Amino acid sequence: MVDKGTFLYILAPLLEKQDVLIMILFVYLYLFKTFCLFALFCIQKIDEEIDFFYIEEIGRL
Repeated sequence: MVDKGTFLYILAPLLEKQDVLIMILFVYLYLFKTFCLFALFCIQKIDEEIDFFYIEEIGRL
């Protein structure tokens, strides 16, 4: 079992204002990166569907 004092000792430096802002910034950047990768994935899938449509309708790209 973890002693609560030890747990607070580990978290104490993180409770400073500057560190919390840095953590929030990293979380924001991680979420933004994840959103960008998802958007690129969606754009790629839409582009593939357009290519398949051209191949089916026209017979070539």
